[in-house]
Amino acid sequence: MGVSKAAAAENRARVLDVAGRLFREKGFDGIGVSDLMKEAGLTHGGFYANFASKEDLAAQASALALRGGVAILERVANGAPDAPFAAVVEFYLTERHRARPGVGCPLAALSSDVARAGPALKSIFTVGLDEHVALLERIMPDHITVGRNEKATVAMTLMAGALAVSRSVDDETARSVLENAKTTVLALCCVDPNRRQ
Repeated sequence: MGVSKAAAAENRARVLDVAGRLFREKGFDGIGVSDLMKEAGLTHGGFYANFASKEDLAAQASALALRGGVAILERVANGAPDAPFAAVVEFYLTERHRARPGVGCPLAALSSDVARAGPALKSIFTVGLDEHVALLERIMPDHITVGRNEKATVAMTLMAGALAVSRSVDDETARSVLENAKTTVLALCCVDPNRRQ
């Protein structure tokens, strides 16, 4: 007896969610399909009914995770209407984000993996970066009228890079990396770090 369309869609969504988390935690090569399906509570056989390959799953899970990351930052910005840019920077560059790569930003967690991947994943991460940058540009303080896109691009890449590096060093150094990145990003976008916008 087959699985209903609704159940199949739910299973597929679960696999994408689990894959997005595990890829961010372990990297694309750090987990196999059978372990991933087991973590999702499904059999290995169900994988090929939904995905052409592990690379296909990586691409779809990454696209979903990147969109989810932008949505989270949008909510943070909307929750701080007087200082949305500072709120996003403060939210992103935290010990909590550092400690939870599986639910954190894919740009920070997977960029080194994607650098060694094919054009499909690079294209997805290019779109993801563009969407993150567009959000930062949109919520940047109004008095910045020149170079908004360039500053937003530098801000996003500095934040993702700082978060990635913070995960590769000891806790004390990580705190310094995150705090210095926060101050630098806010200063880049003319936000007083003491006033946070």
